[in-house]
Amino acid sequence: MRMESGRYDPETITVLEECLDFAWQTAVRVNPTLKASEAERLHTRRVLASALLELAATGERNRTELIEFALRALPSYRNARPDRLAG
Repeated sequence: MRMESGRYDPETITVLEECLDFAWQTAVRVNPTLKASEAERLHTRRVLASALLELAATGERNRTELIEFALRALPSYRNARPDRLAG
């Protein structure tokens, strides 16, 4: 639950951290080249984190919704074939 403007309680922070980690793992599975450079890794994680914070600011706490929203911020995920997302 959101506490103050721009501040989240420890439980929400934990949820967001878990979502970021899962979204990152999924993004790399879809596009392994994301790990090719430190700059690309940092950029991608920033995009994912920004998307997570954007949706969390609306009050959303459902992990699936948060992760899917964050992943849709990545062109490589949006353009991926559905069969590449399994497993």
